[in-house]
Amino acid sequence: MSKVASSGQALRNCEVRVVSEDGTSTDLLGNVEPLLDDDGRPRGAIAVLCDITERKRAEAALCDREQQLASIYNTASPRPRPENLVVKNGSKILACVSGDMPQPVSDTSSCT
Repeated sequence: MSKVASSGQALRNCEVRVVSEDGTSTDLLGNVEPLLDDDGRPRGAIAVLCDITERKRAEAALCDREQQLASIYNTASPRPRPENLVVKNGSKILACVSGDMPQPVSDTSSCT
């Protein structure tokens, strides 16, 4: 904040982690704007901070889950070939994969 106050240059979308004395941390997203005097010289700054701790935790959990699923997929053996993938509801075939793209089918004879 003091850098913005002395330089007159705004700081936007700055992520900061604050650690309290008890060891808990809070992630903040901040914007700092300079306060200028009548001559346009910086005389201070004002900041707005938003707590993004939960968002950061959710992003980390999503990343962990994606890595876990990628690991499962990469170690699965054998991997199904696209032409072998079929979506069924009971005995009724709803769709099958043709090539690389799943395509709904109205004539299921090509999927059997």
